[in-house]
Amino acid sequence: YDKLMPEEKDAVITAVEKWKTAAGPQDIAISADGHYKDCLEKADVLLTTDELPDNPVKQFFIPMVPLAGTDGELILMRTIYRLLCRYGNKGGIAYA
Repeated sequence: YDKLMPEEKDAVITAVEKWKTAAGPQDIAISADGHYKDCLEKADVLLTTDELPDNPVKQFFIPMVPLAGTDGELILMRTIYRLLCRYGNKGGIAYA
């Protein structure tokens, strides 16, 4: 599910690593090499721009261009919250 050019992938990974350093959540995994199955076993929610079939994690499918403004942020957070509150520990998908 890697649709980025090598230079784009490097830029995204650098930006995420910079955000992690500034924000503090160092335990967030970045899976850019296609070996993501081990991360899925530990995850509660997967934010993704691609549906991952046969995966045990609750997925939140977000568009490539996220919703704008405060309302867009509220919709994203509300959807994540609802995914976490769903019956059962794993599985399911929600769309933004």
